[in-house]
This record gives sequence, structure tokens and C-alpha cells, in this order.
Amino acid sequence: MRGSWFYIIAPYKFLGALITTLSMILAVDLYRHIGASIVFSLIMAGNMLASIIFGKYLFNIKRKGLLIVLGFVGTLFSTSIILKAKSIEMLSLAVFIYSLLSNSTYFALLSILSDLKKYELVGRIEEVGGWAWVLGLLFGAFAVKILGMQAVLQLLVISSILSLIYSIYILDVLRAKIIKAGIRKRRKKIKIEESGLLILLEKSLEIFEKEVDVVAKKVSASMHSIVKSPYMLPFIHMKVSLPKKNLDVHITFFALFLSFGIVFSQIVAFMKDKGIENSTIFIFSLVSSILSAMFYKKAVDVYDIRGFVGIRLLMLAILLISILAHGYYFAFLMLLFYILNGYTWAYIVVSPNKMFIEHSKGDLGVNNFFKNLGYAIGGIFSGFIVESAGFLACFAVSSAIILLTYMFGRFTVNGAKKSMKKRKEIVSDFLNKIYNNVIHKSF
Repeated sequence: MRGSWFYIIAPYKFLGALITTLSMILAVDLYRHIGASIVFSLIMAGNMLASIIFGKYLFNIKRKGLLIVLGFVGTLFSTSIILKAKSIEMLSLAVFIYSLLSNSTYFALLSILSDLKKYELVGRIEEVGGWAWVLGLLFGAFAVKILGMQAVLQLLVISSILSLIYSIYILDVLRAKIIKAGIRKRRKKIKIEESGLLILLEKSLEIFEKEVDVVAKKVSASMHSIVKSPYMLPFIHMKVSLPKKNLDVHITFFALFLSFGIVFSQIVAFMKDKGIENSTIFIFSLVSSILSAMFYKKAVDVYDIRGFVGIRLLMLAILLISILAHGYYFAFLMLLFYILNGYTWAYIVVSPNKMFIEHSKGDLGVNNFFKNLGYAIGGIFSGFIVESAGFLACFAVSSAIILLTYMFGRFTVNGAKKSMKKRKEIVSDFLNKIYNNVIHKSF
């Protein structure tokens, strides 16, 4: 698991940070609040469909490596459209394609970890991806300010091409590792006591010849095999039905992310209405992502995220207060909002994924479907709420939903421990890090 293929998550997250943030900024510039609502909802709709296709059925197929590459094919295609997009329709098409196809990379990596029973590495993959996301936001913050939006979009296309080439190289590395592991496994099945040394050697050579032939065929395959492979989407005709177990957990996450969708689809438009520049928006997102990356590994020790949902209520209170603020006071409140967002997001994303992979992996895709469904519906309604009643009503509706979810929701599946670490200890660690790294060093 320490091979180079594992770090394909880095370019995936780097590009994702740039694409999602730039898309929301462009949407607001093109079509204001409704534009932000449309683009956000289509991103979530693509994620939702990807959760059905990749999240639910990818664990049952054998050729997972090709789906890693598929994500980068979709990324290149979508960034090329974004570069030329002059209307909200073109931008919407691009982000939907991106969110649908790019998820294949992420779910393929989680599926491989599940096959190898390396559940503890879920936090590691999120940590690596989290820091790559931070790097993408850091690059975006400076690049937008120095080079301008159009130049950044051109660099985004170039980065997508390089990442696609790297993913094809990683595909060969991953195949070679799997083939090598297969040879070792089959050799162990041959008993020396029964076959004798010469027969063992003969059988080993037979296995080796077969595997060399397989390797030769795989290496000689070109890009058309990625597109035309029968293993690409063998599951699109399968039926999708409502889950029979853990439905209350899925509904809880649906309501939780419905609340998030109402807020986060409009947060960029809200800040731009208050005079926040594009580069500052990147910096706020950067701060949030740094904190998430710091806590991704710790998040795998937690199953019950109710306490972190409570902190999200505090975040919404900050948003409601910020409506009355201006200038530096507003910027400070938004910075505080993004700090709390980064801290809680690590647990809200990683903890449920690890819980489902370990205790009910067939529900992982279903749970992500409900999350993205909530996100998408929230995004759709948020634009209309803001246009008709303003940001105050938007944030108030979100607060009411998340309060009810906090009070009545169920956040853990059957068989999962509520927590492997007390929430008080986690919060204490968080506050100590802020004191030691920020406050103490400042004085």
C-alpha cells in the first residue's frame, strides 16, 4: 500500500479544489444567486448519480484500475468546456460531467482499500487528498490575483492533461502489483510435499508464462481500450432500490446535507455581495481545508458525529450575525466560520465513510447518494429563497433543519461503536492546537 499508485488521489484533489471553487465564482459572475444555485445543484446531482453507479456497484467488479483513469478523462473534458464557457448552460454541463465522472477515481481507491481490508487507511487517503486540496486552493489564491481568471483556466486544462497521463502510468503500476500478488498467492497453494521440487518448478514456470502474457497484453493496450473496455461501465443496467436497513441513518444524512446545500450553494454569492475578492474567497477555503487535512487521520477513530453537528449550529449562528457586519468585522466572522467548517468537515466526511466501509460497505454508495441528494435539493431551493426573501431567510431555514437533525437524527449504523475516542478529548486537542500554533506564537 506504500506504492506510488496510492498518491493518485493528490492530483485528483488538487484539480477538484480549483474546479469547484472557480466554477462557483464563474456561476455568480454569470448569473448571480440563481447561477450559483444551478451550478451547485448540478455538481451535487453528478455526485449523486456517481454514488449510485460507482459507490454501490464498484465494490463488486474486478477491473477497478480503469475507473481511476476514467475520472481524469472526465476532468480533462470538463475543464476544456469550462475554458470556453460563456454561458451558465455551458458551465453547468461542464460541472455535471466533472462531478459524475471524476468520482470514479475516488470510489475506485476506496474499493481497492476495502478489497485489501486496509480500513485504517481511509483516513490516510483523505489526509493526502486534503493536503492536495489545500495546495490547489493556495495555487488558486495567488494565480487568480496575479495571472487573472482566464490564465488560471488555461493552466487548469494543462494540469488535467498531465494528470491523465500520470493516471495511465499509475494504472500500469497497479496492474503489475496485482499480478505480482496473484502469482505469490497461487504459488502458496502448491504444496512442495505433494508435488516435489521439480514439479513445483514446472508449475511455477507455467504460472509465470501466463502472467507475462497478461502483462504484455496490458502494456500494449492504448487509450481506446480505456474507452471501449467492457469493464468500464458493466453495472449501468442494474436496478437501484431503497435500502432495507439503516434507512434512518441515510435519512439523517440527507437532512444534514440538505441544510449544508442551502448554505454552501450561496456562501460565495454572499461573500461577493459583501465585497470579498476572489483571492480572499480562495484563502478562506484554504484555511478550512488545512484544518480538515489536520484532522482527517483522527476522524477515523470517531463514529458518532452528533457533537460536530452541534458545532455546525454555531457556524450558522455566526452566519446570521455576519449579515449585519461589514468590512473587517465581516471578514473576521467569515474566517471563524471557515475555521469551524474545516474542523467539523473532516469528521462529517471521513467518519461515516469509514464506518460504512467497515460495518456495512454495501451502504457506502447509498449513503453518499442521500448526502448528494440533500445537497442538490438544498442547492436548488437556496437560489429561490435568496431571490425572494434574502440571505437571512436562507440561513434561518438551514438552521432549523440542522437543529431538528441534531435532536432526532441517528448517525451510526448497527454494529458500529459510537466512538473510539471521547468527543471532549477531540475538542480539547483542537483548542490546544489553535492555542499552541496561533495564539501562543503570536505573542
